[in-house]
Amino acid sequence: MKNLLFVLLAVSLLFSCGKDEISNQGFTPIQEQNIYDSLSPQSNFDYYELRDYACFDSIHFHKISSFGTNPFKDTVKFYSRGVIYAGSTFCTYNVMMTVKGNDVKFLTTLEAMKEFLGTIDNKHKALFIAHLKGYYFQFNDQNNGIKEINGEFQILAFKTVRYCLPVQTDRFLLEIDRAGNIKIIKEETFSKEQNACI
Repeated sequence: MKNLLFVLLAVSLLFSCGKDEISNQGFTPIQEQNIYDSLSPQSNFDYYELRDYACFDSIHFHKISSFGTNPFKDTVKFYSRGVIYAGSTFCTYNVMMTVKGNDVKFLTTLEAMKEFLGTIDNKHKALFIAHLKGYYFQFNDQNNGIKEINGEFQILAFKTVRYCLPVQTDRFLLEIDRAGNIKIIKEETFSKEQNACI
């Protein structure tokens, strides 16, 4: 009996020691303005604005952020495609409008957004890239954060990985390099609702 208890204790200790939880140590909490402020694109634009569309309504949009003076009185233009960052019933996507002289462009792909940003050399760009890939943050919360390591960025972020039976949100430790590539270092279940759908 003693031998059995010893084995059970050893197995329990093995699993508890092997559990590699994500640490918050060294991370700075994320503030909402960090995502869109100081994106500092690689080209000098006269004006740019980031738009938010709902997948079910490609006519109306919400202007999330902008830089410069809008040279147009009416820039309403709808897009049925863009960079989708949230799925299911909350499906939403981003479109970036840029103006440089007489050249007006609408950026609707992740690669176009990356080209707009250029080198990912500040936390605002890193957070924006994570946002475009569907990760989100609770602001001023210890469960999320960002830190810079040797010119690259690590981010603690959430992502909904299942939308129905269960609804599951995981927490991720991400690494974003200067080219905007995202590597998942660690992932853990943060919340789960077994009998729910969204």
